[in-house]
Amino acid sequence: MNSSWVKYLIAFPILILWLTGCATQPEKPAGNWKLHYRLGTSYFMQKKYPQAVAELNRALALKPDEPRVMDALGLVFYARQDLSRAMSYFRKVLEIDPKFSQTHNNLGSIYWRLGRWDEAIREFSLALADPIYLTPEAAYNNRGVAYLAQGKLDAAVQDFRRAVDVKPDFGQARHNLGLALLRRNRVGEAINQLEFALKVGPVTPRMRLNLAQAYLRNNQRSKAVQQLTRVVDDASDAEIAGQARALLDRLNKD
Repeated sequence: MNSSWVKYLIAFPILILWLTGCATQPEKPAGNWKLHYRLGTSYFMQKKYPQAVAELNRALALKPDEPRVMDALGLVFYARQDLSRAMSYFRKVLEIDPKFSQTHNNLGSIYWRLGRWDEAIREFSLALADPIYLTPEAAYNNRGVAYLAQGKLDAAVQDFRRAVDVKPDFGQARHNLGLALLRRNRVGEAINQLEFALKVGPVTPRMRLNLAQAYLRNNQRSKAVQQLTRVVDDASDAEIAGQARALLDRLNKD
């Protein structure tokens, strides 16, 4: 499987953070590990990674081997593109608690980034084996992404459908389902899913470009041009905007 297809046509897997009241700034921490943890995750959500690491390490000093803290540290290092350290923390979590399902999902996402598809699928499957896992739609989507990367289209379609059955407004899974159907040459169904993904959001320039390409396969030129023009006007992703502009130029020459 050509890895460039994976890079440009599907979103990265979703990682999960165990959040407990982190939307607002928590009270000033003292000797309570939970307060340091909450402050650390609050910093993480604000992308203040050095502060997040400092607070999470303070939490870990107060309660060594706490899986939620180590999982959060793994996510911080993942966000900083330090996959080796992130993997180390995720593995420590699973040594302590092999049933910590969100970490199976997170570790699977690293294996996916490394192109280790079978190991990614194993971890996503372990997360899904937990009957009380809170976000099965994420693991279904992620496993579908890995199957898609392997060219196992039927398995991918099945998992993306499971993801949207659990969460009908899951835009990323809808988009990925559309891409899998497109590769199965089920163009009409694919367009329905890609359009649905735009309705529920969040919308990215890549999603619009993929929908435009699907429209072109279905001889819907005017709709394709509309989406391509919006990608070019958006310009938040220079690479994607350049691809859309080049495609528009070719259409204008026809």
